[in-house]
Amino acid sequence: MNQLISVIVPVYKVEQYLDRCVQSIVNQTYKNLEIILVDDGSPDNSPAMCDAWAAKDSRIRVIHKANEGVAIARNTALSQAKGTYIGFVDGDDYCFPDMYAHLLQNALQQDVDISMSSYYESDVEVEADALTNVPVTVEKMKAQAVLPQVCIGDYAFGVLWNKLYKASVVSGLEMPPLHCSQDLPYNYFAFKRANMIAISNEQLYFYRNRSTSTTNSKFKSGSFDAIKARDIILNAEKNNPALYPYAIQGYLNANFAVLSGMIASNMFMERFDEVRSNILKYKKQMLQKKTAIQYANRDKAKMLILWLSPKLFIRMTRK
Repeated sequence: MNQLISVIVPVYKVEQYLDRCVQSIVNQTYKNLEIILVDDGSPDNSPAMCDAWAAKDSRIRVIHKANEGVAIARNTALSQAKGTYIGFVDGDDYCFPDMYAHLLQNALQQDVDISMSSYYESDVEVEADALTNVPVTVEKMKAQAVLPQVCIGDYAFGVLWNKLYKASVVSGLEMPPLHCSQDLPYNYFAFKRANMIAISNEQLYFYRNRSTSTTNSKFKSGSFDAIKARDIILNAEKNNPALYPYAIQGYLNANFAVLSGMIASNMFMERFDEVRSNILKYKKQMLQKKTAIQYANRDKAKMLILWLSPKLFIRMTRK
């Protein structure tokens, strides 16, 4: 087991967390790593910290570039990665020590194209030995079997950092230039290309849930990228009756979430009609009795109220 793993870390305004992140990768029990730190024009001390790490460990390579967003940062690293396998770590998160050893072991033993694990989410740091000790299970399945979950936007299947990808499978695949949710279309196309996958219940990654991060900060214009990401999948599956209903559900979920964020924050309300129109295009698919997906009655009620009385929908959402 000596395959080179390229670990890609986009870096932007994470000086508070970067040392813990990089240290966790350097300390992996699996040592044959190419660690690519992509300084995306970060205005804080992160660029200097990246260079300091590269000076200490020959496995670390730093790319300094102008700020273009996390998607372009990752794409830049992907174009230069030399590994047989590809992994991603966010600059404010960290890996538990056996992450890449176990992901690679599962990939090789199960002979799969994508190996993924569970993760631990918190705003309080923990060590691996503090995690709940449960029997580890690894399930092998066809990638096609989880495509409905990817289309819907199931979080574990949509993120990058809990996975190890065979480089030959994702060769040439890039992320769309979105500020958020760019990982969902990437995973969608990766799973479409893959044959078999392995899913472990072992928590191998610490996902830091912080209110100031790109994904969790207050509602902003970039939040509309969640709709764009689902729209990519929707267009890709429009002629596939097996997956199109799930793509619609993911698209509706994203639009309703964005609409709720707009109303709750009272921001970008000038785009209310635009998002409402996105949703109403698929009211028939949600409201008809015989559908491939059975929507909850509360979701159908939201659709009806949004359709018949937008003002009432706004009042109810603000309560």
